[in-house]
Amino acid sequence: MKEKKTGGSRLKISNEKLKFIAIPLTLFIIILVLDPADFLTVGNFRSMSFQMVELGLISLAMMFAFISGSIDLSLASTANIAAMVVAFILKSFDGHELTDQQWGWVLVLCIFAAAAAGVLCGLFNGFLVAKCKLQPMLATLGSMYLFSGIVFMFTQGKSIAGFPELISDFGNGTTFGIANTLFILIFVIVLSAVLLNKMRFGKELKYFGTNKKASLFSGINNSKIMMKVFVLCGLIAGITGFEYVIKINTAKADYGASYVFTSVLCISLGGVSPSGGKGGVFGVVCGLIAMQLLSSGFSILGLGTSMKNFLWGVLLLGVMVFNYYLECREMKKKYAGK
Repeated sequence: MKEKKTGGSRLKISNEKLKFIAIPLTLFIIILVLDPADFLTVGNFRSMSFQMVELGLISLAMMFAFISGSIDLSLASTANIAAMVVAFILKSFDGHELTDQQWGWVLVLCIFAAAAAGVLCGLFNGFLVAKCKLQPMLATLGSMYLFSGIVFMFTQGKSIAGFPELISDFGNGTTFGIANTLFILIFVIVLSAVLLNKMRFGKELKYFGTNKKASLFSGINNSKIMMKVFVLCGLIAGITGFEYVIKINTAKADYGASYVFTSVLCISLGGVSPSGGKGGVFGVVCGLIAMQLLSSGFSILGLGTSMKNFLWGVLLLGVMVFNYYLECREMKKKYAGK
């Protein structure tokens, strides 16, 4: 009896993964049929590999927030604070004659500084939610405006640019045909998968997201879990800030504001439940690929910004309603079985 249950569980997991794979695969076939000449080009796929990094990183951060049953609206603002820190560091070396190896060490300093800035923002959000008991949506909405205000105050609303060409060459370069910045996303994907599936934190996070009261009575420190979640969100957002500076060679005060919305759509496509306790990295990666295929398809078809926004909104509402329907059906089956 025990072996049968395990086999059924494996079959269920396999079917769920097949469902996630089917979404980008279907989109790929549709776009391929509509415009194969423009879609099946090396340049198009290379462009997609560069474009998907920021959305992928923000989506992974949002995934952790959603699994905990919360949300982080300040991710883009946190990334911009980290980007500002990176820009100031790079500007401080302006005019210095450095070798390529020395610039490499400067980049190492930048990524650690960006990560530290993100962690500090995450600690602030975690303190508001875990210690001050504010609602995550309201707390991160307030910190979103706070962080944006800090960036505008230090930059006076202007872009910081003019970094050495070596930086943008690295950010827009490739290694073995793979975008350099894509390796950052791959690293965070692997790290997120390990945290969720192999570490105690992942199990406690899903249990906490499913039932906070039961989690508390089982001995899990709920406040500590929330603090860790927002620190992790801040860390990933900080890395995002570093990534986009070396890629576009500019730090902007209002960059990436739309990524918060599109990340919600991305993880919803990947089966992450906004009510908490459900979701995984595999589904988010499939959702990310689907989003990038859609974005590429919209561009190839020549759709305007207003039409794109309309379709994103329709898709998000459709996915949320569909996921809600599936959750209700699962609950009915669960109680019917009892």
